[in-house]
Amino acid sequence: MKYLSASATTTGLRQVNQDRSSEFTINGVKIMLLCDGNGGKGGEVIADCAARFLSGEIVYGLSRMEKVTLRKLIQLGRNAIKHTTEDIDNLKFLCQNLNSCGTTLTLVLIYKATVITFWVGDSPCLLYCPSQLSSLACPSHTLAEMLISQGEDREKIEKQTSLASTLTRCIGFKDATPSVNVKVCKPPFSVAIASDGIDCIPKEKIGDIFAKTHLTECLPDKIIISALEHGSSDNITVVATKVKEYPRSKMRRKLILHKKRRRLGYV
Repeated sequence: MKYLSASATTTGLRQVNQDRSSEFTINGVKIMLLCDGNGGKGGEVIADCAARFLSGEIVYGLSRMEKVTLRKLIQLGRNAIKHTTEDIDNLKFLCQNLNSCGTTLTLVLIYKATVITFWVGDSPCLLYCPSQLSSLACPSHTLAEMLISQGEDREKIEKQTSLASTLTRCIGFKDATPSVNVKVCKPPFSVAIASDGIDCIPKEKIGDIFAKTHLTECLPDKIIISALEHGSSDNITVVATKVKEYPRSKMRRKLILHKKRRRLGYV
Protein backbone atom coordinates (compact mmCIF):
# COMPACT_ATOMS: atom_id res chain seq x y z
CA MET A 1 0.00 0.00 0.00
CA LYS A 2 1.01 3.61 -0.60
CA TYR A 3 0.25 6.18 2.11
CA LEU A 4 -0.01 9.89 1.24
CA SER A 5 -0.30 12.02 4.39
CA ALA A 6 -0.59 15.69 5.35
CA SER A 7 -1.53 17.73 8.41
CA ALA A 8 -2.37 21.31 9.35
CA THR A 9 -3.36 23.19 12.49
CA THR A 10 -4.55 26.63 13.57
CA THR A 11 -5.07 28.28 16.94
CA GLY A 12 -8.33 29.85 15.75
CA LEU A 13 -9.61 32.55 18.09
CA ARG A 14 -7.98 30.92 21.14
CA GLN A 15 -4.77 32.27 22.68
CA VAL A 16 -3.08 28.86 22.90
CA ASN A 17 -3.19 25.83 20.60
CA GLN A 18 -3.90 22.82 22.81
CA ASP A 19 -3.92 20.31 19.93
CA ARG A 20 -1.03 17.93 19.35
CA SER A 21 -0.81 15.50 16.44
CA SER A 22 1.59 13.13 14.74
CA GLU A 23 1.75 10.77 11.76
CA PHE A 24 4.43 8.29 10.70
CA THR A 25 4.88 4.85 9.14
CA ILE A 26 6.75 1.89 10.62
CA ASN A 27 6.80 -1.77 9.52
CA GLY A 28 4.18 -1.07 6.86
CA VAL A 29 1.73 0.36 9.40
CA LYS A 30 0.51 3.95 9.08
CA ILE A 31 0.03 5.64 12.45
CA MET A 32 -2.05 8.81 12.93
CA LEU A 33 -2.79 10.31 16.34
CA LEU A 34 -4.28 13.47 17.75
CA CYS A 35 -4.69 14.79 21.30
CA ASP A 36 -6.94 17.77 22.09
CA GLY A 37 -6.12 19.23 25.51
CA ASN A 38 -8.86 20.56 27.78
CA GLY A 39 -9.37 21.89 31.29
CA GLY A 40 -7.98 25.37 30.77
CA LYS A 41 -4.36 26.42 31.21
CA GLY A 42 -2.17 23.34 31.15
CA GLY A 43 -4.30 21.36 28.69
CA GLU A 44 -1.62 21.78 26.05
CA VAL A 45 0.94 20.21 28.42
CA ILE A 46 -1.22 17.12 28.94
CA ALA A 47 -1.93 16.85 25.19
CA ASP A 48 1.75 17.23 24.29
CA CYS A 49 2.87 14.62 26.83
CA ALA A 50 0.10 12.20 25.83
CA ALA A 51 1.05 12.47 22.14
CA ARG A 52 4.74 11.88 22.94
CA PHE A 53 4.05 8.98 25.32
CA LEU A 54 1.66 7.32 22.86
CA SER A 55 4.05 7.70 19.91
CA GLY A 56 6.84 6.10 21.93
CA GLU A 57 4.65 3.18 22.98
CA ILE A 58 3.53 2.53 19.40
CA VAL A 59 7.07 2.74 17.94
CA TYR A 60 8.46 0.45 20.65
CA GLY A 61 5.65 -2.10 20.20
CA LEU A 62 5.91 -2.21 16.40
CA SER A 63 9.72 -2.44 16.45
CA ARG A 64 9.44 -5.60 18.56
CA MET A 65 6.67 -7.16 16.47
CA GLU A 66 8.15 -9.92 14.30
CA LYS A 67 4.96 -10.36 12.27
CA VAL A 68 2.23 -7.74 12.01
CA THR A 69 -1.30 -9.08 12.45
CA LEU A 70 -4.66 -7.45 13.05
CA ARG A 71 -4.98 -9.02 16.47
CA LYS A 72 -1.54 -7.80 17.54
CA LEU A 73 -2.27 -4.27 16.33
CA ILE A 74 -5.52 -4.07 18.31
CA GLN A 75 -3.73 -5.29 21.43
CA LEU A 76 -0.87 -2.86 20.78
CA GLY A 77 -3.26 0.09 20.53
CA ARG A 78 -5.09 -0.80 23.72
CA ASN A 79 -1.87 -1.36 25.68
CA ALA A 80 -0.31 1.86 24.37
CA ILE A 81 -3.33 3.93 25.44
CA LYS A 82 -3.42 2.18 28.82
CA HIS A 83 0.26 2.94 29.47
CA THR A 84 -0.18 6.52 28.22
CA THR A 85 -3.07 7.00 30.64
CA GLU A 86 -0.95 5.71 33.51
CA ASP A 87 1.90 8.06 32.55
CA ILE A 88 -0.48 11.05 32.44
CA ASP A 89 -1.90 10.11 35.86
CA ASN A 90 1.64 10.01 37.26
CA LEU A 91 2.41 13.39 35.67
CA LYS A 92 -0.69 14.95 37.24
CA PHE A 93 0.29 13.50 40.63
CA LEU A 94 3.69 15.18 40.39
CA CYS A 95 2.34 18.46 38.97
CA GLN A 96 -0.65 19.48 41.08
CA ASN A 97 -1.34 22.52 38.88
CA LEU A 98 -2.43 20.11 36.12
CA ASN A 99 -5.16 18.46 38.23
CA SER A 100 -8.03 20.03 36.27
CA CYS A 101 -6.51 19.25 32.85
CA GLY A 102 -6.92 16.33 30.48
CA THR A 103 -6.96 15.48 26.79
CA THR A 104 -9.01 13.59 24.26
CA LEU A 105 -7.11 11.01 22.22
CA THR A 106 -7.69 9.55 18.77
CA LEU A 107 -5.36 6.89 17.35
CA VAL A 108 -5.59 5.32 13.89
CA LEU A 109 -3.54 2.34 12.70
CA ILE A 110 -3.79 1.56 8.98
CA TYR A 111 -2.41 -1.78 7.81
CA LYS A 112 -2.95 -2.75 4.19
CA ALA A 113 -6.69 -2.13 3.67
CA THR A 114 -7.71 -2.28 7.36
CA VAL A 115 -8.31 0.83 9.47
CA ILE A 116 -8.23 0.41 13.27
CA THR A 117 -9.54 3.42 15.19
CA PHE A 118 -9.17 3.98 18.94
CA TRP A 119 -10.75 7.01 20.59
CA VAL A 120 -11.23 8.54 24.03
CA GLY A 121 -13.36 11.68 23.95
CA ASP A 122 -15.01 13.55 21.09
CA SER A 123 -12.32 14.18 18.45
CA PRO A 124 -13.81 12.97 15.14
CA CYS A 125 -12.29 10.45 12.74
CA LEU A 126 -13.68 10.41 9.19
CA LEU A 127 -13.49 7.83 6.40
CA TYR A 128 -14.14 8.67 2.75
CA CYS A 129 -14.63 5.39 0.85
CA PRO A 130 -15.84 5.00 -1.88
CA SER A 131 -17.41 8.42 -2.54
CA GLN A 132 -19.16 8.14 0.81
CA LEU A 133 -18.31 9.85 4.10
CA SER A 134 -18.69 7.99 7.40
CA SER A 135 -17.50 8.39 10.99
CA LEU A 136 -15.04 5.91 12.47
CA ALA A 137 -15.12 7.41 16.00
CA CYS A 138 -18.80 7.03 16.76
CA PRO A 139 -20.43 7.56 19.15
CA SER A 140 -18.24 10.21 20.71
CA HIS A 141 -17.78 10.08 24.48
CA THR A 142 -19.99 13.01 25.41
CA LEU A 143 -22.88 13.37 27.84
CA ALA A 144 -25.20 14.05 24.90
CA GLU A 145 -24.35 10.74 23.18
CA MET A 146 -24.64 8.85 26.47
CA LEU A 147 -28.16 10.19 27.10
CA ILE A 148 -29.19 9.43 23.51
CA SER A 149 -27.93 5.84 23.89
CA GLN A 150 -30.10 5.55 27.01
CA GLY A 151 -33.22 6.38 25.00
CA GLU A 152 -33.44 10.17 25.25
CA ASP A 153 -34.78 12.09 22.25
CA ARG A 154 -31.84 13.10 20.01
CA GLU A 155 -33.47 16.30 18.74
CA LYS A 156 -34.18 17.47 22.29
CA ILE A 157 -30.70 16.61 23.53
CA GLU A 158 -28.91 18.30 20.62
CA LYS A 159 -30.61 21.59 21.48
CA GLN A 160 -28.72 21.60 24.79
CA THR A 161 -25.25 22.49 23.52
CA SER A 162 -23.62 22.08 26.94
CA LEU A 163 -24.35 18.34 26.86
CA ALA A 164 -22.40 17.92 23.60
CA SER A 165 -19.32 19.59 25.11
CA THR A 166 -19.30 17.57 28.35
CA LEU A 167 -16.97 14.57 28.07
CA THR A 168 -17.73 11.23 29.73
CA ARG A 169 -14.26 9.82 28.93
CA CYS A 170 -10.96 11.65 28.87
CA ILE A 171 -7.26 10.92 29.33
CA GLY A 172 -6.31 12.27 32.73
CA PHE A 173 -9.63 11.63 34.44
CA LYS A 174 -11.50 8.65 35.87
CA ASP A 175 -12.65 6.82 32.73
CA ALA A 176 -10.12 6.69 29.88
CA THR A 177 -11.17 3.36 28.34
CA PRO A 178 -10.84 3.60 24.54
CA SER A 179 -13.51 2.50 22.12
CA VAL A 180 -12.29 0.52 19.09
CA ASN A 181 -13.55 0.35 15.51
CA VAL A 182 -12.11 -2.00 12.87
CA LYS A 183 -13.00 -1.30 9.25
CA VAL A 184 -11.82 -3.09 6.10
CA CYS A 185 -11.86 -0.78 3.08
CA LYS A 186 -11.19 -1.03 -0.63
CA PRO A 187 -8.41 1.31 -1.82
CA PRO A 188 -8.26 4.11 -2.68
CA PHE A 189 -9.75 5.65 0.45
CA SER A 190 -9.00 8.56 2.77
CA VAL A 191 -8.93 8.82 6.56
CA ALA A 192 -8.85 12.10 8.49
CA ILE A 193 -8.69 12.70 12.24
CA ALA A 194 -9.44 16.14 13.63
CA SER A 195 -10.10 18.10 16.78
CA ASP A 196 -13.71 18.96 17.59
CA GLY A 197 -13.24 22.42 16.06
CA ILE A 198 -14.60 21.00 12.79
CA ASP A 199 -17.91 19.92 14.34
CA CYS A 200 -19.61 23.06 13.00
CA ILE A 201 -19.13 21.93 9.38
CA PRO A 202 -22.20 20.16 7.91
CA LYS A 203 -21.50 16.54 6.97
CA GLU A 204 -22.48 17.19 3.34
CA LYS A 205 -19.93 19.99 3.10
CA ILE A 206 -17.11 17.80 4.45
CA GLY A 207 -18.07 15.12 1.93
CA ASP A 208 -17.80 17.69 -0.87
CA ILE A 209 -14.34 18.71 0.32
CA PHE A 210 -13.14 15.09 0.22
CA ALA A 211 -14.68 14.57 -3.23
CA LYS A 212 -13.24 17.71 -4.80
CA THR A 213 -9.77 17.66 -3.22
CA HIS A 214 -7.50 15.37 -5.22
CA LEU A 215 -4.21 16.34 -3.54
CA THR A 216 -3.96 14.98 0.00
CA GLU A 217 -1.64 17.81 1.09
CA CYS A 218 -4.45 20.31 0.40
CA LEU A 219 -7.17 18.44 2.31
CA PRO A 220 -6.34 19.51 5.92
CA ASP A 221 -6.13 23.21 4.97
CA LYS A 222 -9.44 23.11 3.10
CA ILE A 223 -11.21 21.49 6.06
CA ILE A 224 -9.75 24.10 8.43
CA ILE A 225 -10.80 26.98 6.15
CA SER A 226 -14.33 25.56 5.96
CA ALA A 227 -14.52 25.28 9.77
CA LEU A 228 -13.46 28.92 10.14
CA GLU A 229 -16.02 29.98 7.54
CA HIS A 230 -18.72 28.16 9.52
CA GLY A 231 -17.87 30.09 12.68
CA SER A 232 -15.50 27.80 14.59
CA SER A 233 -13.51 29.66 17.25
CA ASP A 234 -11.72 26.61 18.68
CA ASN A 235 -8.29 25.19 17.90
CA ILE A 236 -8.51 23.16 14.70
CA THR A 237 -6.12 20.37 13.71
CA VAL A 238 -6.56 17.91 10.82
CA VAL A 239 -4.36 14.92 9.94
CA ALA A 240 -5.28 13.15 6.69
CA THR A 241 -4.01 10.05 4.89
CA LYS A 242 -4.97 8.66 1.50
CA VAL A 243 -4.36 4.94 0.98
CA LYS A 244 -3.64 3.74 -2.55
CA GLU A 245 -2.51 0.46 -4.05
CA TYR A 246 0.81 0.33 -5.84
CA PRO A 247 0.43 -0.19 -9.61
CA ARG A 248 1.24 -3.79 -10.53
CA SER A 249 4.19 -2.70 -12.68
CA LYS A 250 5.79 -0.89 -9.73
CA MET A 251 5.12 -3.84 -7.44
CA ARG A 252 6.79 -6.19 -9.95
CA ARG A 253 9.88 -3.93 -10.27
CA LYS A 254 10.07 -3.66 -6.48
CA LEU A 255 9.94 -7.46 -6.13
CA ILE A 256 12.64 -7.98 -8.77
CA LEU A 257 14.90 -5.40 -7.08
CA HIS A 258 14.37 -7.08 -3.70
CA LYS A 259 15.34 -10.48 -5.13
CA LYS A 260 18.49 -9.04 -6.73
CA ARG A 261 19.53 -7.49 -3.43
CA ARG A 262 19.03 -10.80 -1.65
CA ARG A 263 21.28 -12.57 -4.18
CA LEU A 264 23.93 -9.89 -3.69
CA GLY A 265 23.71 -10.20 0.05
CA TYR A 266 22.40 -6.68 0.76
CA VAL A 267 19.26 -7.94 2.54
